[in-house]
Amino acid sequence: MGAKGHLPLVFAPGSDKDAADVSQNLPPTPQEEGAKEGEEGELKKQEMLVQYLRDTETFSLQVERAISVINNMLYWKTTSVVQEAVQFCVTVHEFSVANSVIGVRKMLPLVWSTDAAIKDAVVQAYRRLYLNPQGDTTRMKAQTLIDSLSELMVDASLGTIQCLEEIVQEFFGSGSSLQSTVIQVLWERFTGKRESSVQHKRAAVLLLGMAARAEREVVLSNLDTLCSVALGEKVTEDFLLARDTVITICNITDHVRQSKGAPFRLPQDHQLFTCLTQAVAEGVVMEDLYWQSFMEQAVRLIYFLAESPDQLCSRLLQRSARLLLDQVAEGGEVNKDVGQIQNESQDSSDQEEQVNCVCLAQLLALCGCVAFWQVSHLERSVSAELRRRRGETEEREEKEKGPGSKAKVMSCCAGVPHQTIQRS
Repeated sequence: MGAKGHLPLVFAPGSDKDAADVSQNLPPTPQEEGAKEGEEGELKKQEMLVQYLRDTETFSLQVERAISVINNMLYWKTTSVVQEAVQFCVTVHEFSVANSVIGVRKMLPLVWSTDAAIKDAVVQAYRRLYLNPQGDTTRMKAQTLIDSLSELMVDASLGTIQCLEEIVQEFFGSGSSLQSTVIQVLWERFTGKRESSVQHKRAAVLLLGMAARAEREVVLSNLDTLCSVALGEKVTEDFLLARDTVITICNITDHVRQSKGAPFRLPQDHQLFTCLTQAVAEGVVMEDLYWQSFMEQAVRLIYFLAESPDQLCSRLLQRSARLLLDQVAEGGEVNKDVGQIQNESQDSSDQEEQVNCVCLAQLLALCGCVAFWQVSHLERSVSAELRRRRGETEEREEKEKGPGSKAKVMSCCAGVPHQTIQRS
């Protein structure tokens, strides 16, 4: 049995457990080693990506926290610090960091800085952010520019808008090739040819007013459009748009442009003043939060642009008072009817007419505003016009009598002996 007996045992199939033990003890194949190394490398890449994202988030949060601190540094007394703060505001806005527009708005008043370096830094910053738009076509560039400026002007105060005028006026006065396209897109937004929100409509009309400071015809040739869109039948639905439209029209007046010569004024029967007086008078008997700001700008425009504005405002006050009295009378009749239903035996003389306190306050505010601008009109417009006319009259008289009087003196001197002239 010797060797023959053991051969079957050697070549006999073993159990599954033995086969598994043998396979585990075998060295890994090259394919298995490559797959394992690939998994480990991918895991390391994912870990590095996660760490990178964590670091990026931490950095972003630190930058957002720093914005409020650096915004306060815009008004430090050190010029270099202010310049670096301006540069920081520009950079974070270009990267669309949250709340970066706050700093961009906050540095606007620095355009009035007496420090030339600071003023130049702010002007260059706004030119970089808003006045050099990117785009494939001229129209796309114009739309990008308008979108950026509109975003800055949404919910901005009137003071902020006045500061922005100084920068935007430079663009419209620079002769840029985008000017005509920008103005065309602005009119399309204001008139509704392009769908836009109410805020962007207001921004468009204010930008048109800034353009009018450089070129009066931009607004003057489209007064009928402004009246029909913002000051027409639907004016009482949006007094804010009406107010901004009036501010835009004010930019064509001599008080803003400071032009010399005869004052530029429109006749009293112009469509503009018809729309303004009707809107102001109807607003007196309404309770609208924005009517008063509209009314103040409307009265100001009437005194700046109308011929004989005192007569126009006198009729406006009479019309407003009449509407308020009509409202009181209608309210008294309603109260009277209610009183009769509640108690038929009650004497009708006990029903007193009542006036709405808000409407009465608005009428008094209108009276005060007219009084203020009437005094200003007498001191500035009337006095200045009298001085101008007096100066023109004196200059005309000097021209008329100048050559004649000089010739007369020469002829008199020609008939007098030389010795007499010397003795005298």
